Amino acid sequence: MVHPASKSSTSFTNTLRRLLNGKNGPSDAVQQNIEDVVLSPAQRLIPDLVSQIFHYCVVSDKPIGKEEFPRPNTSMAPLKLARICHAWRQVALCTPNLWASLQIPPFWVSPVGLKEWLQRSGGCALSFSWTSSSTKAHQHRRSICSIADVLLQHASRWKHVELTVPRTCLLHLLSPLSRNRPPPLESISITPTFASDDDFIDHLTHIFVSHLPMLSRLTLPGSNFTLSWGNDTILDNLRELTITRPLSGASLTLNVMLPLLQCCPRITLVDVFMNDQAFLHGNPPQLTIPLEKLSITISGSSQVTILGYLLDHLYLPALSELTLMLDLPVVTVRGWPHLLSLLSRSQCSLLRLTVKRIPILEEGLIECLRLIPHLQMLYLYGLRVSNVLLHSLAENAEHILPSLTQMHVQCGVFDQMTLCAMVRSRWENGNRKLCHIVVYACGTGPIEDEKVKGWMAEKSLTILVLST
Repeated sequence: MVHPASKSSTSFTNTLRRLLNGKNGPSDAVQQNIEDVVLSPAQRLIPDLVSQIFHYCVVSDKPIGKEEFPRPNTSMAPLKLARICHAWRQVALCTPNLWASLQIPPFWVSPVGLKEWLQRSGGCALSFSWTSSSTKAHQHRRSICSIADVLLQHASRWKHVELTVPRTCLLHLLSPLSRNRPPPLESISITPTFASDDDFIDHLTHIFVSHLPMLSRLTLPGSNFTLSWGNDTILDNLRELTITRPLSGASLTLNVMLPLLQCCPRITLVDVFMNDQAFLHGNPPQLTIPLEKLSITISGSSQVTILGYLLDHLYLPALSELTLMLDLPVVTVRGWPHLLSLLSRSQCSLLRLTVKRIPILEEGLIECLRLIPHLQMLYLYGLRVSNVLLHSLAENAEHILPSLTQMHVQCGVFDQMTLCAMVRSRWENGNRKLCHIVVYACGTGPIEDEKVKGWMAEKSLTILVLST
C-alpha cells in the first residue's frame, strides 16, 4: 500500500544533504530526521490511495436520508484536507467526488463560493441542501436569486436535494422537474418558507413524479403542492413518501393517495397529512404493499369516514409501526371496525402503535391489541380508556401484549391502585419488560404501592403521573 519514494522526494532529500554537507556536516541524528520527514509514510502514499482516504473523511456515517452534507468550513473536510500541505491540496482539488455534496450556508448571498465548489465537483452527481429565508434575494416572483441561478445551471446533475427556501424561489428551482429530461433525482425534500407577504398568495406547484423514475425518497409540504403521474407509471424505486404538516389546509386527498400507492409496489414508509375532500366512488381493490411504517393524519369534518375507507383498502403484512391521528374532539363511535379489520387481515408483527382520537371503543381497542402480541410501544391519546384496559393487561399478561416495554396514555380514566396492580401482575410473574409508563390527565393519583415504589427507586421502573 505504500509507494516507494518518488523521484521528487529523493531529489529533495539529496539537495538537503548537499546543503548540509560541509566541514561541519550534519550529525547522524539530523540526517535521520531528514529521512523521517521527507520519506515518511504519509509522503509515500500514492495519490489514488490518498484520494480514497479523503473520500471516507467526507462520507457521512448517518443512515440514508439522515446524512449531513459537508459544509464550507476550513475546520471540516474537504476544505481542511486541502490545507494540510501542497501535495494533499493537489489531490483534494483533483478528486471531484469530494466536492459533489454541499450544505449551502444560509448567509451565502454571493454565488462566488458556490461556483468554485461546483466547478471542483466536475461532472459528478450533485447532492446539496440549501436553507434560505433572505427577503432581499426573493422579493420578486419573476426574478431569481443568484444562488438558485447557479444551482439551476447544474440541474442535470442533481441527485439528492433538500430545499428550505421561499415559495417564489421554489417555483424556479422546481422548473427542471417538468422538463422532458429531468435531473436523475434519487431524493428531494421541499420545505417552503415565507419571504414576503406576496408568498401567501395561493398557487399550486405540480411535481411530475412520472418524470423521476430513480426517485427513492420524496418529502413535500402538505399544502400548495400536487403530484402528477401517467396512467402506466410505476415508481419502482420509491421507498419513502412524506407529506409534512401544512401551514394551512392539507392538499393531499384520498383520491390521490390510493392511486399513488398503487404506483409504488416497493414503498416501505408513508408519513402523510391529508384532508377529507375526497369523492368516494366505486370499490377499488385492496392494495398489497410492503409498508413497514405508516403514519396518517387527517383533518376535516369527514376524517372518520376517510380514515376508515383508507384502512379498508390496505393489506400490510410487513407493517411494524402504525400511527393514526385525527383532529376531532374526543369521540367514540360504535361499529368502527376498520383498525381491527386491517390488523386481522394483515397479520403483521406490529411493534409500535400510536393512535389519537380515533373513534374506537375500549372493547374494540382491546380486541385489536390481542392481534398484535409482538407490540413493544403503545401510545394512546384522546381515547376513552379506563381501568378496563389495565385489567386486560394484568389478567391476561401472557396473552395481551407480553412484549410491551412502553405505554403512554393521555386523557384516560385510571386510578393508581389498578395501575399498580397491572404492573405488579407482570413483574411478579417474571415479565419485567414493561418499564416505562406515562399517564397524562387520567385522574391518576400519586403512586402509593410500596412494591412498585421500590422498583421505581431502583431505577428499573419509571412511572410518570402528570395531571396537566
